[in-house]
Amino acid sequence: METDRLSRRGFIGVAGIAAGGAVLAACAPTEETPTNYPPTGVPKPTATLRPTKNPEPSPIATEISYQLEDGTQIQRVKEGQLIDLFPESEVFMSERGDVVVVNEETGLKVAGQSVETDYGSYTLLFEGSFYQDLYLAYAGETTTLGGYPNIAESPIKQEIGRICSTLLELRSRDIGFDTDFTTHQPKEKNAVAVFMSMGSTGIIASSVEKGLVDINELEKVSELEVAFPPKELGPDGLLLTSFRLTAIPTSLSEDMLTSRLSRRYIVDLFSNLVKEAAAANGMDTSFVLGGYRGIKQSAFSGLFANEEIEGAYDAINRTEWTPEERDLKAGFSVPNIVTVDFSKFTNIP
Repeated sequence: METDRLSRRGFIGVAGIAAGGAVLAACAPTEETPTNYPPTGVPKPTATLRPTKNPEPSPIATEISYQLEDGTQIQRVKEGQLIDLFPESEVFMSERGDVVVVNEETGLKVAGQSVETDYGSYTLLFEGSFYQDLYLAYAGETTTLGGYPNIAESPIKQEIGRICSTLLELRSRDIGFDTDFTTHQPKEKNAVAVFMSMGSTGIIASSVEKGLVDINELEKVSELEVAFPPKELGPDGLLLTSFRLTAIPTSLSEDMLTSRLSRRYIVDLFSNLVKEAAAANGMDTSFVLGGYRGIKQSAFSGLFANEEIEGAYDAINRTEWTPEERDLKAGFSVPNIVTVDFSKFTNIP
């Protein structure tokens, strides 16, 4: 990861950002979602990423600052992993790690955070419709804003990073299951996960690096979800995609809104990486369908022994609790949702 991910500290130093906080408007559906899903044994292309840890002296960000809805300053960047991944798109980042990616030609509009930790980084990017559906249940009215969980200010962001990088090490077989997962300090790795609606498969296929994603590789995960096979991002990274139909809950409080959005995608990130690590080691992956109970009964159980991680998972499965009680304890300590107005990031010269 030393050469693959953008150093925000370097970006901030060059751009001179004086402010800033601590992988969303709905993308138009496309007609490209297939009804028949092809075999998975298709060669998987690998993205070639340019070194970005020590960029050339030329500036990597513009002097113009934009703002998220909480006032966080965010600037357009010119180099880094996300520029390599979305080469024809406009990519904006903040000192905190907030990310906005817009491609007006393909219709791509996603936002989220790239969370840097001692063990590498994990980036979660979201289409606006997920937040908008939950906001409707919370406020009883629609919104055009996008939103994503502020994982960068969660007190357990480091532990989430440790788990992700350890799972990537298991996937590449750099370590084995004789490792003490409760204390293991993994090498730096990076994961990028993109979550979009079911009709947006063509948008991703036409927005990422040419040849990385083939629309014909789309796989059916469930009746509500399809995905492209994971793609290698250099020697230490992985791209995950998920396209879903969403169910709108009947009502949510503000705290439930934050927790529901946070837990859904952190759990999805963990589950996808566990499945990848298990498959790479010749294991039957059906236990992943059992959620946390399945993971706790597997060889991966020690990796999720952190008290707060375990507590969040436990709360999700407390059927005797009310939905609000579960949500308030199952948010992985994410403090709030960050909202973004995508119209501020379009038609930019």
